[in-house]
Amino acid sequence: MVEVPAPPDRPVRMLVLGDSTAFYIGHGLARWAFAHPAHAQVDLLWSQGFGLLTTGTMTAWDGQTYVQRSAEILDEDLPAMIDRVQPDVVVVMVTVDDVLDRVWDDAEGELSAEDARWQERLQQSYRDATVAMLEHGVASVVWIIPPAPVGFQQAEELGDPTTFEVHHQIIRRVVDELAPATSAIDLHRWMVDGGHDRDETWRPDGTHLTA
Repeated sequence: MVEVPAPPDRPVRMLVLGDSTAFYIGHGLARWAFAHPAHAQVDLLWSQGFGLLTTGTMTAWDGQTYVQRSAEILDEDLPAMIDRVQPDVVVVMVTVDDVLDRVWDDAEGELSAEDARWQERLQQSYRDATVAMLEHGVASVVWIIPPAPVGFQQAEELGDPTTFEVHHQIIRRVVDELAPATSAIDLHRWMVDGGHDRDETWRPDGTHLTA
């Protein structure tokens, strides 16, 4: 059991932003905060299929409604929630939709995580979203490096380790560029090192954490 330090002068206000994998992280943090009310307050803003890359067309499935909802969250819901909650830190986690192959232009064709153009567009979207949060008054943005899914059958690229290696590198680049207002938590490495990444008692579907 990790010893809990003395509480700060007031609870740290946290806002968790992301997709369905962030939903479980957010609920875990909220349960911890409920048990330690002097330490933290946690709010959650999530949506199924949420991503910060809101351009291009996914090829694995029809994700247009997810993209539209993600754009609404980034442009409207997130700024409004930052104003209301005034979080000290926004915790960001996206696992699936942002790493899918996409088509931006028919002449380019389908681009994957191995393509420099794909990487540049994802990195720019992550940088832009992070800067927008910081400029809106958030003191710190923490990116969670998500555990790569195991046994995901709906998209071939989700079973390719290169996809998530690139995704994780892009997160680190954005964090390094915008530090010290940004930091990263390598949940992927922690899961692998602890032998939990393929443990079905941790992730029965290979993607979402249990309680």
